[in-house]
Amino acid sequence: MAKTTKRGRGRPPTGCPKWDPEAKVWLARIKMPSGGRRPVPMPGIAEHETERAHAKAKEVAEGAIAGGYVPAEALETVNDWFKRYYGYAERGDVGRKNRGLPQVTAKDRAARFWKWISPAIGTRPMALADASDLRAVVRKLDEEIRVRLRNYDEHPEWKGEGRRPGLEPKAAKNIYGELTSGFKEACSSKIETLLVRTDNPTTALSPPLGGGEREQTALYPSELLALLDGPAPLYRKIVYAVAAYTGMRAGELRNLTTDSIDFEHGVLNVRRQMRADGKVGRTKTRAGRRQIPIEPSLDPLL
Repeated sequence: MAKTTKRGRGRPPTGCPKWDPEAKVWLARIKMPSGGRRPVPMPGIAEHETERAHAKAKEVAEGAIAGGYVPAEALETVNDWFKRYYGYAERGDVGRKNRGLPQVTAKDRAARFWKWISPAIGTRPMALADASDLRAVVRKLDEEIRVRLRNYDEHPEWKGEGRRPGLEPKAAKNIYGELTSGFKEACSSKIETLLVRTDNPTTALSPPLGGGEREQTALYPSELLALLDGPAPLYRKIVYAVAAYTGMRAGELRNLTTDSIDFEHGVLNVRRQMRADGKVGRTKTRAGRRQIPIEPSLDPLL
């Protein structure tokens, strides 16, 4: 018989269901065997289905008491959790670097997850996925990296259509970062509804294969002159010249305005970038916020 107290003597567990308007999901609050309460999302139940939410929350709570754990079928999947996670990222609620601003890369990050991570572990309960599950993602990434490296050896000059097969080690590292950042958030988030774990299984993983140092692509002076003397439109030649003299990224060039140019001190102030979709955000890295000296040859053009 379960031990009772004066307060709530003999009261059966209810799970205290509550609707989260931001995540748009019902939450059951479960008292865990280790102590404390944990919100357990119950996806698939609409806001108006209160009776169904109460019934499901009670089922989850009773299962936690009887079995000492929340039953797997009551937990949201990795797919469902990451979908909510990227929703918070788009609003700027998660992410240390975006400082409360919408994360302009959230959709690209989500695309990486759906293509590479979801097929391997998407249907697993987020709260129960362990290192052995996540290693399937790393194995897939390693396999794709090997395909790309073999292609470089066999076809140094790629003449096929589209991109080379496989993955660059840097791209694989970015995909792996989605895995590690997501599971870290699941056990340490400041947003209560994202806290569904007490551990981070990615700490027991080895990252994907690395690659050799990539050579920076740069034009020789003769090549740059040939490009600027070619048939390209004038506005493109201006972009090519500024890019060659400053080393700025494409997104930084898109956001280069007259306010960025300080003729008095002879510098370009790089603080923001514009993505291909027109959204403006901070530079790719903190080191990207910098001042670039204006070369004398570039000064008349600017």
